[in-house]
Formats: sequence, C-alpha cells, structure tokens
Amino acid sequence: MELTQTAQLFRVELHEVRELVAGMATELDAPLDALVRAQSQAVQSLPRAGVILAAGLGEPDSTDLRERRIYLATALEMLYVALHVHKLLLSRQDELEKSILGSTILAGDYCFSRSASMAVRTRDPQIVEIFAQALKRVSEGNLRQIFGNEQEAYDENDVLFQAGIDAASIMAKIPDEESADLSAIARDLAQRLRSDQAPSAMDIRRVPEYQQARWKALLDWLDENHQNGVSVSLD
Repeated sequence: MELTQTAQLFRVELHEVRELVAGMATELDAPLDALVRAQSQAVQSLPRAGVILAAGLGEPDSTDLRERRIYLATALEMLYVALHVHKLLLSRQDELEKSILGSTILAGDYCFSRSASMAVRTRDPQIVEIFAQALKRVSEGNLRQIFGNEQEAYDENDVLFQAGIDAASIMAKIPDEESADLSAIARDLAQRLRSDQAPSAMDIRRVPEYQQARWKALLDWLDENHQNGVSVSLD
C-alpha cells in the first residue's frame, strides 16, 4: 500500500474518532455542552487516539479490528477530556460558583461514563481492565501533581500511550517482543511531545514493518498540527 493511501486511511479513522468525541457535547444541555466542547476542541490533534490507530493495525487487518480500534482510540481521548474537566474543577474550585462547580462535576462524570462505554465496545475484558487501571494511575498522578506531592514532572500522555499500546497489542494479537518495541516508541513520542521536539524525526525502525507506514502517517500528522498551532495536550 502506498504511503499516501495509508495516510489517507489513517486520517479517515482519526476523523471518525474526532466525530465521536465531539458528539459527547451534542448530547448535553447548556452549560455542560459548552464545557465539554471546549475541552474536546483543545485536543484536536488526538495523539492518544493516533497511537492506538497505528499500533492497533493487524496483520492481516479486518473490518472488525478497525471498528474495535476506533472504539478504543475514542475511549482514550474521551478519558483524557474527562480527566481535564475534573482537573479544571480541582485547580479552580475556589473561583467557581456553586452552580458552575456542580456543572463541572456532572460534565466530567458524563465524559468518564462515555469513555468507559467505548472501552466496553471493544468486547474484551482485558482491555477494559487496562483502561480502568490507566484511569486510576492518571487520576492519582494528577492529584499528586495538584497537591504538590509529585517530585518529578508527571506526564499523562506517557501513561495513556502505554495503556493504549498494551490494549492495542491484545486487540491486534501483537507478539510480546513487538509490543515491547511499540512501548519504547510510545515513550519516545511522549517525551518528544513533552519537550516540544518534532515527532517526525523519530526512528521508527523498531515498529513492525507492516505498521511503519501508519506510524509515519501519525508522526507527520502530529508535526503538521503542532506547526499549525494545534495543541497536542491540555497541560
């Protein structure tokens, strides 16, 4: 498959994820819809979804696997939005009126429930457990960061990328050795996003050959969005 076609198919899947994430806000009434929409629009580059859409490519691929990786990618992005709605609550609770405070809690809880429902649609209990553990780790890390007990900089993307690789490896039946290589690539990507380095400069030769064109499409996508001023995180 030509790289241009691979990139096009990859972006089609990203667009499907974006539409599903954006759909969360349309199911809510004011003022909850505006709050969720603002957080969703702040992460339009969808790096967490992109990692899953790249790592979750099977050999051979299938329509069923494609559908499940889109659900998983959407679950991780919805989780990220939910976490940041609640982070907004924790960081600004002294400034918010009680009505807005209550709305923020409801909006975050709603996003959590939607992300969990997407994880369940992968139809794999192991993936749901990985998702639950990722939520636990990121929530605990955020609390330590907010209340000043975290000695080192905390990177949500690193935790979520690793959870995504673990889940995608199970879903696409990726061998352990290849999954370990993908985890290393994901850690490198998280570090580059954290330090504002160009993702496309990464060495992806450790990626399974059948996934390399899709990973290249992901890195080019992240570079393009970064150069255009689109945020890759909410931190």
